[in-house]
Amino acid sequence: MCIRDRYMGQLQTAFNASLAKLSEENTKELGMEELQAAISSHSSPQALRIYLKLISEGAKAVNTSGKELYVLLLGCIAKKYKSSMIDPIDSPASLEKTISRVCKIAYSYLNVHSRTKT
Repeated sequence: MCIRDRYMGQLQTAFNASLAKLSEENTKELGMEELQAAISSHSSPQALRIYLKLISEGAKAVNTSGKELYVLLLGCIAKKYKSSMIDPIDSPASLEKTISRVCKIAYSYLNVHSRTKT
């Protein structure tokens, strides 16, 4: 395992542990501070992939009060990455595809469903 892979594994573990803190009232503030610090410090495409993956996976596990914090994190990510918010999972990777994915993740937390005509 190369150093970069090990580093990304450590980032994933730390980010996931901080996300877990958002579920508890007494650790919510600390968790949010840690997550914002991680996003500010690590802004590579690989880090973006980790953030989006973990935030997306948390949609089912997070409690109601934590959902708005997860959506806020998506905003922090967008603010940090701006036009370089390109998820490397896409082929070809593009800003539009990543924005679409981020919107879908946000909708899943807000439990917003598009209305269909009947």
